[in-house]
Amino acid sequence: MSSKCGLNLIFVSIIFIIIVNGYAKDISGIERAHRRLNEYISHYEELNYDHKHIHTSHNRAKRSVTKDHHVDLKFSAHGRHFHLRLKRDLNTFSDKLEFYDSNNLPLDVATDHIYEGEVIGDRNSYVFGSILDGVFEGKIITERDAYYVEHAKRYFPTTTTNGTQTLPMAQRRVAQQYTATTTSTTATI
Repeated sequence: MSSKCGLNLIFVSIIFIIIVNGYAKDISGIERAHRRLNEYISHYEELNYDHKHIHTSHNRAKRSVTKDHHVDLKFSAHGRHFHLRLKRDLNTFSDKLEFYDSNNLPLDVATDHIYEGEVIGDRNSYVFGSILDGVFEGKIITERDAYYVEHAKRYFPTTTTNGTQTLPMAQRRVAQQYTATTTSTTATI
């Protein structure tokens, strides 16, 4: 199992399907025409933030002697401003965690890119995900909604996105449309 496989296992729990028909209303109540991405994602927005600054902050957090060093990430999407305060997640994986490949040989798997935190100013919020090469991917849970943030390279050629943009998508829109179109009554997201 490679480190990429380990990272993929982490994000399997937050993979999603988004389906929205017609127009999407953001939290501010402003109607916007949707930007269809594929048959499952009919509304997305691009995040623009200083990836070099986030990469530098992430490297500083990795080297920090104290456990209190955080990474601040600010952006606007879905009609609101987000200010994430993220700290390295030191609790999800044990320091003694070991991975082995199919030949029973040990693999070196880094977990120093895994973060958790909060949305500043949004009580009871929770954020978890990763920062790789200055790009945040993960889930943002607020009091009113939940958002998935994925790297745009999954959907666009790198020539279109410069390889660094990410896409936030709202979970509420996923759940409403997905459960309405599925034949299973036990579908969960």
